[in-house]
Amino acid sequence: VDDDPQIRDIFYEMLTRFGYQCSTAADGRQALTILQEEGDISIVIADIRMPGMDGIELIKEIKARHAGADVISITGYAGDFTFTDVINAGASDFILKPFTENEVQAKLSRVMRERQLRTDSITTSSRLRELNEYLENVIDSSLACMVIANGGGFITRVNTSFVRLVGREKQ
Repeated sequence: VDDDPQIRDIFYEMLTRFGYQCSTAADGRQALTILQEEGDISIVIADIRMPGMDGIELIKEIKARHAGADVISITGYAGDFTFTDVINAGASDFILKPFTENEVQAKLSRVMRERQLRTDSITTSSRLRELNEYLENVIDSSLACMVIANGGGFITRVNTSFVRLVGREKQ
């Protein structure tokens, strides 16, 4: 997303060479329309200084409407916004013009790795919840009395058979 057509063309050519599928937008409103229509965009690279909606506003809108999309901000005017400004707005990274292909590729690779780590973490957490529920069901449905204690010797869990044997309610 950049109001300068030359910058858009440079990024389009560079990113397609890197193997990414790309769409371009001349301003923030057009970018939001593309995000709404295409829906599955992973990363948005957006200039900060644009007419109408600036990059900080665009970042906030993207994060509010498309929380799964990461944003990398670019600018040639480092004095107007700081790295902290764009990160606090919700961006994943910041590129200062002039930039190199290696810099862009490195930042994209890092963002993609972080996206994969988030996905892996969500998958692992979900699987752990499923396994914990299964284990809780196995323990609770066992006919044998079970008492589970932590490393300090404190009872952390008893099953239904134990409660019936002792004759007390679980607390």
